[in-house]
Amino acid sequence: MSEFDNQIPSAYDPFADANAEDSGAGTKEYVHVRIQQRNGRKSLTTVQGLKKEFSYNKILKDLKKEFCCNGTVVQDPELGQVCIETIPPSLLMEFIFMSYPSLLSD
Repeated sequence: MSEFDNQIPSAYDPFADANAEDSGAGTKEYVHVRIQQRNGRKSLTTVQGLKKEFSYNKILKDLKKEFCCNGTVVQDPELGQVCIETIPPSLLMEFIFMSYPSLLSD
């Protein structure tokens, strides 16, 4: 046999450390605010990843009163609850952080 047979590397998983249960990687939760372009100047803004203590329906009700816009809460099998509005994301983020400052505590 040649010397190279002994030097073949074994299978290495570069994400094994991140997938370990005792590691702290990926434990920080984020609130995702996304904009989705429809047609022309139309767009949708989605919010995902709020903590369990926050009610999507209550936040949506406050948003509708503040901005006179439309919105709905959708239950997605992969993403969980997603709140969909038709307002610009900058206004949405400012409103959420001003009305619900406990989101900033982490």
